Amino acid sequence: MTPTKEVYLVIGGSGFVGRHIVQQLLDRGDTVASLDIVQRYHDVPFYSADITDEGQVAEALRKSGTTCIIHTASPPATINNPTVFFKVNVDGTKAIIAAAVATRVRKLVYTSSAGVVFDGGDLIDIDERLPPPEVPLDSYNDSKAKAEAIVLEANGKGGLLTVAIRPAGIFGCVQ
Repeated sequence: MTPTKEVYLVIGGSGFVGRHIVQQLLDRGDTVASLDIVQRYHDVPFYSADITDEGQVAEALRKSGTTCIIHTASPPATINNPTVFFKVNVDGTKAIIAAAVATRVRKLVYTSSAGVVFDGGDLIDIDERLPPPEVPLDSYNDSKAKAEAIVLEANGKGGLLTVAIRPAGIFGCVQ
């Protein structure tokens, strides 16, 4: 039996991290689309949606035929707006998960942050089992930690497989 080829939807695909992921998938010859609030690139199918609206996300998932979501959407930490962080990172992630389950998407990769476990001191000999600090460093990392927990809790529910990655120190060209 031949494995089914994935159809990727990069949520936040016009952003810095998302765009690099879109390009890597294109370079591999994969089928990929982008969901964002702004279209910056015209080389992939684009879906405009408010990620906090489950219906809008579900519509994009259905239209694109998505089998794997790569969720990179997040406001930049530099805006320092807790309300926006929690709306996008927490409420948006909940809506994405609900839409994924409703449309039978099988895989979700969530882009968290290494900052979710940072408490201001050196972290030595740690792994993914280290929980977030009792007092979050800031509202951005608090919202990312809460969203990550929601993603991991959703693993296996409704047939959805989830994973969270924690990149650190993301920088480079193209924005």
